Amino acid sequence: MRHFFISPTIAPSSTVFLLEHCFNLRLEHARCQRPKGFESARTKSSDEILDLVSRVAKIEGKANNIRGQLFEFIVGHIVFHMNPGLLELGKVVCTDDGKKAEIDVFSGAGFEKIDFYECKGYSQSSKISLTEIETWFNKISIIYAWCKRNPDHANKSLVFNFWTASDFEADAKVRLEERQKITQKYKICWKNGTEVIEFAKNKRLESIVKVLREHYVKDVI
Repeated sequence: MRHFFISPTIAPSSTVFLLEHCFNLRLEHARCQRPKGFESARTKSSDEILDLVSRVAKIEGKANNIRGQLFEFIVGHIVFHMNPGLLELGKVVCTDDGKKAEIDVFSGAGFEKIDFYECKGYSQSSKISLTEIETWFNKISIIYAWCKRNPDHANKSLVFNFWTASDFEADAKVRLEERQKITQKYKICWKNGTEVIEFAKNKRLESIVKVLREHYVKDVI
């Protein structure tokens, strides 16, 4: 078994690379255990990677870029527990006319559905603005165009999710609700920090809840 240790002297970029490498190894390990013992293997993998995430957060978690990337790993674990299978972090897609978009968490586990997650590991004092939501909508249009030109995804149901460790400004939430009502080509969903924790609690992901409470949403009981 491989063991990973985080040192206070490791540069942020190296830490993120180490986390990503460990995350991918754990996913592969969990997949290799299917179907026998898969649930126990997946739980063990989650506990190990989240312990690593927690240690990284204590060392470097105050940096916004590190907080954001750590939050992506956490969301990735939640998604993997919901839909074990194909999962990619930081997936970059490109349309025929050269437009690119990065997908924080891509979950293509189902035969009929694909989930895309935009992740923002902000502190509680930094809420998601209307401008950020509009930027996300532009990204959605690129990803949607890419899907429709990809034979593996063209006929699948598409769900675009925006998860933040903080919350949404009032006008940003209004815009989300408006877009959700009028959009029929795909589905739009979102969760704030409190809702992410409640979701993880309902899924009995206690290790994830612990990390979120300790490093992101400290005022949630």
